[in-house]
Amino acid sequence: METTQSATELVPVVVEYAASGVSDVWLNRNITELELTNDDGSTQPVWFAEQTHGTIAGTPSAEDIEADFGTWWATFEGTTEISTEELADALAELSEIDSDNATMLTETMDALAELSEIVSCLVGGEQ
Repeated sequence: METTQSATELVPVVVEYAASGVSDVWLNRNITELELTNDDGSTQPVWFAEQTHGTIAGTPSAEDIEADFGTWWATFEGTTEISTEELADALAELSEIDSDNATMLTETMDALAELSEIVSCLVGGEQ
């Protein structure tokens, strides 16, 4: 992802079709418009956005891509969008696993101590 700026209005999805059968797709999010003042005092609109780019086989429409914008953005960025709720659930699950591991470690250490005592008795009894 990079930040881009343009003197022409930015839209969320731009698709450029190629004869090769592969389309270039630019995705823009968090689009904002600012009025910049030129040296002569006149103003000019400039658009800013976060932008990512990828290629897609075929000729998808901008509307189809925009309908599933988050998935396409994640695909182009190589990430998966995860909600805060999903992260909280995963953290709770990891916490439970950690607790289970601590319990198992305690039980293993108790068993090892008991086994050590048994071995000591056997070794001491053979003398």
